[in-house]
Amino acid sequence: GAPRASPLEKVLTDLGINFTAMIFLGFLTYQEWNGESVRSQAKEEGALIARLPVQVNLNGKDVDVKLSDLRNGRQLLPRRPVICIGNEQFCLDCIDASQKVGEAMARCDFLLIPVLSTTNGRTAISEAAKGKSFVALPKDSEDWQLLQEIQLAQVKSQGLDEATGQAIIVKKNGRVGTRFLGVPDWNSLTQEVDARVQIGLDTDNI
Repeated sequence: GAPRASPLEKVLTDLGINFTAMIFLGFLTYQEWNGESVRSQAKEEGALIARLPVQVNLNGKDVDVKLSDLRNGRQLLPRRPVICIGNEQFCLDCIDASQKVGEAMARCDFLLIPVLSTTNGRTAISEAAKGKSFVALPKDSEDWQLLQEIQLAQVKSQGLDEATGQAIIVKKNGRVGTRFLGVPDWNSLTQEVDARVQIGLDTDNI
């Protein structure tokens, strides 16, 4: 005779299970894709930051280098670049605040890089950076503009105030350590590095 049909309740249950499984597998696929996307973006950003050109004071002489030259394992003294992006006043505030702990900035290998988001202020920034070994000036490059566009897009996507200056701390190994809005608290940053040195923790990869 003809096969007996499954009870409606069982069919609906099976459909529900299958639908739930589809959603779960779809979620896992999205998570995997999203993770790959984030890793890809981080890799691209890392490559971009590595090739950013700056003029840094080395032993009293201004030298043009790329940020990748300042990583651990390279010939030059490894540094911790802190890229500060904003208008003239923001960049000047970052330099002024760093000057108050200048000795600690140099000791902890921090390198402040003020990046103007406007066309005005270059002369003032250059004057403020003079004589400070812990301040490097960005060299003309489309890569700096690209970095600013990426950072601005991230700020907008998070609903934050795009008019506020941004800071990106790059570790000695070349990876982005953290990013935030506003003038960096140089005192806290240098104290953290000093504390790690005192208790024997790793400082080569931070």
